[in-house]
Amino acid sequence: SSSSSTTVESGGVNGRPEKPSDCCYTWWVAASLAILGRLGDMDTQRLTEFTLGLQTKHGGFSPRSKHESPDLFHTHFALCGLAVLGTVPDLKPVSWGPVMCLPQWQ
Repeated sequence: SSSSSTTVESGGVNGRPEKPSDCCYTWWVAASLAILGRLGDMDTQRLTEFTLGLQTKHGGFSPRSKHESPDLFHTHFALCGLAVLGTVPDLKPVSWGPVMCLPQWQ
């Protein structure tokens, strides 16, 4: 599988070898695989669980631990990545474009 080299033990993904997993890579990796038509090559449910596990009690997402402060960058890319994965019922995969990381208006 082309994504296996970026998937780490936690179920998350990273940007390069030896780098820790980070919720922003949910977007970068999932969107890249979606564009290539290869999203099915990864364990989307496990990545969803990893990403949702980084949602903080304040409602946003932090990069690597739900105990860190959330920030807009990671919250945006975590939500967009989850939308592309299509595994969270309230986030519609068609509402986010995998190319520009922006909502697609109907």
